[in-house]
Amino acid sequence: IQNAGDYICMASNSYGTENYVVSLIVQDVPGSPHGLQVSKRGSRTLTVNWLSPNTASNNINKFIIQYMVKTGMSWSDTESINVSGETTTVELSSLSPATQYLLRVQASNHLGASPPSEPLQVSTAGEPPGGPPTAVVGEALTSHSFRVSWDLPLPQQRHGTI
Repeated sequence: IQNAGDYICMASNSYGTENYVVSLIVQDVPGSPHGLQVSKRGSRTLTVNWLSPNTASNNINKFIIQYMVKTGMSWSDTESINVSGETTTVELSSLSPATQYLLRVQASNHLGASPPSEPLQVSTAGEPPGGPPTAVVGEALTSHSFRVSWDLPLPQQRHGTI
C-alpha cells in the first residue's frame, strides 16, 4: 500500500516530451480489527463489539467472529459467526453459564481474511443450579443429632461456583 500513487512515464527527444500517467492502486487483505470488548454479558449470551481496521480502501465484506471455551483447544476447533462488513457488533448465544471463553475477530474482503484481533478472555454470568445435590444421605448420630452429606449437582448443572 505504500507504493500506491500516480507514476509518470516520460519520453522525450529534441522535438518535445510526452507523458503518460499511470495510477497504481495496491490492494491487500484488510488490517486486523481492534478494540474488542463485551458490552453485555448474560449467563448464556455475550454481546461483542469491535472497531474496524484503520486500513483505507479495503472494502471489508464480512467480519468473522471466532470463539471457544478456554480449555487449551486450538483456534482451528472454534465456533465462528460471519456478519456483514458494515456490522461491528454481534450477540453470541447458546453459551454455557459461568464459563470462560476466548474471542477474536477477523476482517475479510475479496482477497482474503486479515490477521485476527488480539484475543479477548471473558466469562459468561452464572445462574442458579440446574439440578439438585446428588447422593444425599442422612444418618442419625444420637437421639439429638443428625448428619446429612451430599455431592454437588452434576458438573453440567452447576452453572457457577457452589
